[in-house]
Amino acid sequence: MSPAAGKTAAIGTKALGGKEFEETFKPKGSNIVSGKLATEKPVAKKKKKKKSVIVKILIILLVIIVLLGGAVAALYFSGNLTSVFNLVGLQFPTGPSIAEREAALDRREAELNAYEQSLNELREELDARQAALEAAENTTPAAETTFEDIRATLSNEKLAELQQLGVIYSKMDPAAAAAIMTEIYDAEQIAVIVYYMKPAAAALVLEELAPALAAEVTKILAN
Repeated sequence: MSPAAGKTAAIGTKALGGKEFEETFKPKGSNIVSGKLATEKPVAKKKKKKKSVIVKILIILLVIIVLLGGAVAALYFSGNLTSVFNLVGLQFPTGPSIAEREAALDRREAELNAYEQSLNELREELDARQAALEAAENTTPAAETTFEDIRATLSNEKLAELQQLGVIYSKMDPAAAAAIMTEIYDAEQIAVIVYYMKPAAAALVLEELAPALAAEVTKILAN
């Protein structure tokens, strides 16, 4: 800038004055911006105030809920909650007591034990039946011993002795003969003795024998 131009600008500034110069060369939009800032500041304050009120209300509600929850819990654990419900005309839902639950569990356990015991008994019975069936399948029926087989096992001396006893017992009292035979001989030897007795005497002796022994002797003679 030339010295002449500088002098001219200084003279113009002095002529207009500091404030007039500032107003003259200030941007046109500055008034609008300052106006907006002036109007926006009260709105921001209102929003902050509204938020603080909402926060206070929420805090108060939270405190009330906590206090109510504590009061309800105290009434519940003290056993007075049901009385309060009844007082206001409401029915408090009550479940089974601890003693009732324990009794129900004991009954259930007893039922399960009885059921398990019945299953074990049934299993044992089935196992026994299975074992009996297997034993019956694996067992070969033995051939019945005939009267001739019995006589064949006796020596000639023994056979002659029993034959002679048959003659003697035929002459004795049937009851006495039956008692002696039962005391000394087994069923097979008695069958041989009776075989050599007279038929009428043999029948009387068989009548005097015990029913089971008489049946066994008769079965040997029949074979």
